[in-house]
Order: sequence, then structure tokens, then C-alpha cells
Amino acid sequence: MNNLSIFIKNIEEIYENINIYRMIIIINNNIKEIELIKELKDKNHIPIIINNINDIDYNYRLFIIKDIRLLSFVNKKYYNFIAIY
Repeated sequence: MNNLSIFIKNIEEIYENINIYRMIIIINNNIKEIELIKELKDKNHIPIIINNINDIDYNYRLFIIKDIRLLSFVNKKYYNFIAIY
């Protein structure tokens, strides 16, 4: 099992055991982003990629953010878990 698979497995276990209504994953590597999104979609998770403040859509439960500064634009009452990959 590679690091990405372990990361996603851990996220799935957290979702099962903790009442998470919205998760934000922060990444800083384009290659990791592509792999992460593909793996999440393969496991039936539907992330939204936030590249700017206009991309924020609270109809999604899983956000992926590359620029940590965008975190300040996400309403704090609409998420309760942040992971860094």
C-alpha cells in the first residue's frame, strides 16, 4: 500500500468514526494533486478543487486547496476537519 492509499484509507476511517460534515485537504504539489483526485474519484469521493474564492461551493463535502491563503475565504462554520497531504 502506497502513501496515497494509506492517506485515503485514513480519511475514510475518520469519516466513519467522527462526525465530519466537510473536510478540506491542503496540498502543495501538482503531481500529488492529480494522483489524489484520481484516487478519490476511483473510491467514489467527489472533491471540489478550490483554485480561487469563486470555486467555493458548500454543496460539496470535500474541498481540495492548493493555496493555503484561500482557507481564509472558506466560512469556518462550514467545515470541521483539515488534512494536509
